[in-house]
Amino acid sequence: MNVERTFGGSLFASEFLVESVRELPQWQEAQADLSAGIAARLRDIRGAFPARDDSNEAVTEDEFIWKVLGALGWTAAL
Repeated sequence: MNVERTFGGSLFASEFLVESVRELPQWQEAQADLSAGIAARLRDIRGAFPARDDSNEAVTEDEFIWKVLGALGWTAAL
């Protein structure tokens, strides 16, 4: 992501947005919360996936793969 282009340097220095912010305790806590939330969502998706012998490629794609990608923030469709 090009920080200068996105934010135009109007409020924060780009170095802060790219590097220094990661050292703040608030950022680290938010990242830990986000990771825990994603992990919980992935466990839910796995638990809901039908573990049947007739789960074919289409079922796996619809009921597992796309849900996992969505939980990870993927929005593009093929």
